[in-house]
Amino acid sequence: MARTRTSLSALFTWAALKGYVATADSVRNVRMPSGSVQTPDEDWLTQDTIAALLARQQEQSGHYALITEFLSISGVRWGDLRAVRVSDLQTLPHPAVRITKSHSDGYAEKQPKTKRGRRTLPLTDRAHEIATGFASGKAAHDHLFTTVTGLQLRMNMFRRYTSWASTAGGRRVHVLRHYAASQRIRAGIPVNQVAQWLGDDPRTVLHVYAHVMGEQQDRESLAPLNSHEKSEPSQDPRRTERHLLPSRMRVQVPDFCGDEGI
Repeated sequence: MARTRTSLSALFTWAALKGYVATADSVRNVRMPSGSVQTPDEDWLTQDTIAALLARQQEQSGHYALITEFLSISGVRWGDLRAVRVSDLQTLPHPAVRITKSHSDGYAEKQPKTKRGRRTLPLTDRAHEIATGFASGKAAHDHLFTTVTGLQLRMNMFRRYTSWASTAGGRRVHVLRHYAASQRIRAGIPVNQVAQWLGDDPRTVLHVYAHVMGEQQDRESLAPLNSHEKSEPSQDPRRTERHLLPSRMRVQVPDFCGDEGI
């Protein structure tokens, strides 16, 4: 949407200079959505759904399923992934990949989305294993993640060979980034650190993943409640209720014996 508005703004600015329209303000003054509203209930992935997704994609293409897995672990944007070169992969002082460029489909390679986009992203053991596998046999200047034939990735090819529409249940590829971020927050990694790894502003991370932080608070709150319940002596509910009544309200119920009952 931002790109569309920028293009339209340039067009209307040129048209205003030529006198074809009175002003370009009709485009410039259009407000952009904040992007902070998410719908995690149905669209976001869980550990179970990501495992099922990867299993289905393995049946379609093991090569592209590994790319899906890397995206779900690392949280990199698609454009960042396309631009990574083999030389950006590092092993020391710890496994990581340097994000210095972005290359969205159909656009020229450029700087990452924001200043924070240029970063060194630490890789888990599994993410590093996948990355080194893709680097095998390639030169330093080659793209790290490529097609089976060694060409630069394209979204339409990725979606085709993973049968993305069916295997991902209609979700966007960008949801893999959401999954990676939410898993890091659930692991207890501070928000500012997660934001640095994502190349985002911490305030954006707070807006988008507030529900995940709420989950953590719920879990932490349940621990003392469960501990308190275990420390309470178990009692017969009828005895407890009778005990709570004031003495003047207690009724003496006679015992009835014999075959006739009440």
